[in-house]
Amino acid sequence: MGAALRGLARPYSAAQPMASSSWVPGFGVPGMDVSGYQPSIDWSAEAAKGAKFAYVKASEGIDIKSKYFSSQYTGSRNVGMVRGAYHFAWPGVTSASAQADFFVNNGGQWSADGWTLPPLLDVEYNPYGEFGNSCYNLSTGQMVSWIRAFSDRILARTGRLPMIYTTSDWWKTCTGDNASFGANGLHIAAYNTWGPEPLPAGWSGYKMWQYSDQGPFAGDSNVWNGSLSALKLFATKSDVAGTTGAVSTIAVGDINGDGRNDAVSVTDGGQLLFHAGSGNGKFASGVGIGTGWNVYTKIIGSRDVNGDGRSDLLALRADGSMWFYAGTGVVGSGSSGLEAGRVIGSSTWAQYTSVVAAGDVNSDGKNDLIATKLDGTLWLIPGLGTVNGAGVAFGTPSRIGSSGWDSFIKISGGVDLNSDGVPDVLATRLDGTLWFYAGTGQRAPSLNVYATAEKIGTSGWNQFHDVLAAGDLNGDGKPDVVGVRPDGVMYFYAGTGMRDHGYSAGQQIGGSGWNSFKQVLSAGDLDSDGVPDLLAIDHDGSLWQYPGNRSGGYKPRIAVGSSWNAYMTVIGAGDLNGDSKPDLLAIRPDGTLWFYSGTGRVSANSSGYAPALKIGTYWNSYKDVVAVGDMNGDGKADLMATRGDGSLWFYAGVGSVSSASNGFAPAKNLVVQNWGAADKLIGSKDFDSDGRNDILTVDGAGALWFRAGTGSFASGTGLRGPAKIGGSGWTAYDTVLGVGDTNLDGKNDLVGINNNGSLWFYMGTGMKIAPFLAGVNLGVLR
Repeated sequence: MGAALRGLARPYSAAQPMASSSWVPGFGVPGMDVSGYQPSIDWSAEAAKGAKFAYVKASEGIDIKSKYFSSQYTGSRNVGMVRGAYHFAWPGVTSASAQADFFVNNGGQWSADGWTLPPLLDVEYNPYGEFGNSCYNLSTGQMVSWIRAFSDRILARTGRLPMIYTTSDWWKTCTGDNASFGANGLHIAAYNTWGPEPLPAGWSGYKMWQYSDQGPFAGDSNVWNGSLSALKLFATKSDVAGTTGAVSTIAVGDINGDGRNDAVSVTDGGQLLFHAGSGNGKFASGVGIGTGWNVYTKIIGSRDVNGDGRSDLLALRADGSMWFYAGTGVVGSGSSGLEAGRVIGSSTWAQYTSVVAAGDVNSDGKNDLIATKLDGTLWLIPGLGTVNGAGVAFGTPSRIGSSGWDSFIKISGGVDLNSDGVPDVLATRLDGTLWFYAGTGQRAPSLNVYATAEKIGTSGWNQFHDVLAAGDLNGDGKPDVVGVRPDGVMYFYAGTGMRDHGYSAGQQIGGSGWNSFKQVLSAGDLDSDGVPDLLAIDHDGSLWQYPGNRSGGYKPRIAVGSSWNAYMTVIGAGDLNGDSKPDLLAIRPDGTLWFYSGTGRVSANSSGYAPALKIGTYWNSYKDVVAVGDMNGDGKADLMATRGDGSLWFYAGVGSVSSASNGFAPAKNLVVQNWGAADKLIGSKDFDSDGRNDILTVDGAGALWFRAGTGSFASGTGLRGPAKIGGSGWTAYDTVLGVGDTNLDGKNDLVGINNNGSLWFYMGTGMKIAPFLAGVNLGVLR
């Protein structure tokens, strides 16, 4: 290692014979270290010679970055090597903290993935005359302080103590043979054929021995002092006391059956801790539910694998075997929440570089996995929804990503982040960027199971030991994200459904008096000028048109009718009879339903409607009847209605109205519970710009909720789960209307009538991409 031709670590003793270019130790795991002096490495050939790990030079001082780092770091990983980054130190030339930060920011990160070695500090004799003597003009005490400060900063930034690369001679000369660094792994250089002993003070053994700079491998040749499984386990172990340790923090769904999403973590000692979700974005302190879990290199929060409705766990060992732990749904009172583990896969899982819970990717009602391979491909491993007697839980893998997935250091999935009903993926790159892959709903085998990646985080996500797509943690209906730093500090990122709330800040567009009307309704484009209008009904029965002014407001009103106080409610129903003009429906107190066909002409002498036609009875059985536009994708205007018992009903429009046909197919009970809790039901048209109409509700507490339409009522409710898009402030409005695109910007808007009688305009945004709210520091997860 080193920075210049003279910067390679010096031999243990100048008098010792060098190891030959073909000699290798007869123990341990072979490996190598490289820098810019090896610009073109045939990594496949090095792997064929037996190399299983590699350290790659990333940086030097505070301003030198190896231009070959990325290709070497990726190249070694692509042939199955465990790899890490090293920094050539200039002790005392600049501060230790500054050099540690430069190193971490330029490749010296660490991830508990079993493939990333801890950062390595290369301290050796000074090769540069301008930096002073062999020890950089530092006293032994100053050198020890500098190394300690560098080590502490790396630990704080990455969760790992750096390995220290040195020689026994340098350590004795420049640190006075200081014995206080025994917790740091030792990478000792000694070019001979019998071993590196005696070791520097403080170390009773070494992790790696660099025994040759003449081969057999490119760069310098090394050996890991142990087994391959021990090497991979070493690559997973955090050095932060009291934090999650070997296999980190895992989002696991609802383990204890209380309806809230939970997490588990594993300590360095192998204890499995259960962290109950609190429902407010936090997790409770860990409760021990198992021991011996440090035998696993990866824990996967797989949700329900065996089809019993309870969340399960999967675990991978270094030998490539997969273990299944069935959830019981109960934690506490002597129950760990998990049944005994059983093997469900042999060494075949070793072919994958990462395995991630993916949710129901192929829409068959069973939870799947996704996995990456060395060549950067992505694979779908379909769940079978059961674990049979032979221990088979997953079907035949299929390739769903062609390349590039090896560029990510963390991948998390299994939840529907953008609220479209299909699970998505988050991925973090070494440079700290965060990427979003939207699930498309296409079935495997297909290379389009996920849409093209969108960068949704520009920097800083590499500070986290774990990035978890954790599901809805705060009860707002939108999946959230949690980042856990190496020091155990957890950041909560409230989900947005990957979109903003769908509207801009309210603007007052009308003074007092709007609450004096018996009813105000959205009526569509009554006068055929291309702009949606409002209708208002006075208590004396007068009907008024407020024409849209093309900028989100309304022109002075026009009297268009009388005697409309005969109706209990009037509904701007859209085009019910297929003539491309908006119509009205009206319900009398006796429950009769009346149809008014729109004419498209409004004036002082024309109300804009043909004479009323009675088309139905018993409509007073509904608490609320709302025009929702074309909800089922057949091009015809539909209705939804709620009853006092909380049921929700759907009326599909048929496109024609007559005395023999009320314009709707028979009502369908959508079997959606608790609609009685909705104080207001609002037909918002296509509020999220996905081409399907949606609805909004305001609950009794004044919160605004969004329910995305699916475009189909063939099965299910035609609606996705509720997502909260507004706080309690909506209690200020007596009426909230979905008014269509009143400012002609292509987005559907809202209008509200305040309790004080003023009229407010909320410009629609189409729910543009807005990934998460700002992270909130929730303290250390323990």
